[in-house]
Amino acid sequence: MSREKTLRKRLGKYLRIKKEYVNLILSGKKRSTIRLGIISPTRHKV
Repeated sequence: MSREKTLRKRLGKYLRIKKEYVNLILSGKKRSTIRLGIISPTRHKV
């Protein structure tokens, strides 16, 4: 079984976003939360 590694882009100092959602989120077409897994914090406290 091969697993694809999820590509993430850094957004500022504290957040990473899945690559395929970066443009949609920044343009306002898609909303996201950390709970959905599209955005992940890079530190324990954001």
